[in-house]
Amino acid sequence: MADPLAPCWLEDFIGQKNVVDIVRWEIEAARKAGRRGHFIAHGPTGTGKTTIGHIICMDLNLVLVSLTGAQLENTRDTYAILHRLTRIQEPIFLQLDEADGMTRAASQVLHPVLAENVFDSEDGRRLPLQPITAFLTTNYLSQLSEPIISRCRIQLQFDLYSEEELTQIAINSAHRLTLSITQQAAEFIAEYGLGEPRRVNHLIETAATYCKVTDQTCINVTVVDAVLEKLKLYPRGLTKLEVDILRFLAMQPKFRAGLQTIAGAMFSSPKDIHQRHEPSLARNGLISIQGTGRVLTEKGIAYIESLGNAL
Repeated sequence: MADPLAPCWLEDFIGQKNVVDIVRWEIEAARKAGRRGHFIAHGPTGTGKTTIGHIICMDLNLVLVSLTGAQLENTRDTYAILHRLTRIQEPIFLQLDEADGMTRAASQVLHPVLAENVFDSEDGRRLPLQPITAFLTTNYLSQLSEPIISRCRIQLQFDLYSEEELTQIAINSAHRLTLSITQQAAEFIAEYGLGEPRRVNHLIETAATYCKVTDQTCINVTVVDAVLEKLKLYPRGLTKLEVDILRFLAMQPKFRAGLQTIAGAMFSSPKDIHQRHEPSLARNGLISIQGTGRVLTEKGIAYIESLGNAL
């Protein structure tokens, strides 16, 4: 598994109780009756969607084929990539992360794979496949095509985590890295997690690195303070770029600017701003998203004022 801190088994997965219950039922149905369906996991980034997919794959002992939507932007590449499925001689677990990144043309190539367990090649041949379980992840369910959504019987909605859940994740992750951690430090890290286990684990890994180079075996508040300072994380877990977005909006007429304008000012892409940074700002109530416009809220103004001239 790519993330060494991600749980490998359902019993170790914290949070997302409804998702875990549904997945447990589906795994039992697959074991007892060989009944499997396709999945769509949707919800905020960093909340465990990919991890749940890997857990299902490992639990059912399937062959993992891991792709991203960005790999399926080009139709010819999509044919070439999916053609490889025909060479696999065991049941397949097709994990497609960020599935909303694939083009509509690519989704049409994928459709018969999901609907009929066959691959329609570019030269017109219809090639059978081993039984496939597809697991698609997306932050935005509405950006997937209806034919793809309709072929995925099991829809898993992921939510942001509570600080209590993130605190337990911080403790578990520290222990996996053979470090102790104080309760106060775990709670401190959870405050900066923004509801996302991924952010918590990134902070734990950085704290573990700091402990290693400073010959410490316990993550305490002093360690966390040092890590936050080095990473330039701001209150509520915001990054410097996210704070820069707020400061940019604070200088605009009526505290408002379009996504394209913000992206240009940040030397970033609109997609990156929208998918990676705006969720943090919106969840904290610091900005309001109104169509293509972004407006700094009263809470956002107060947040900027509280920082003063902090870099």
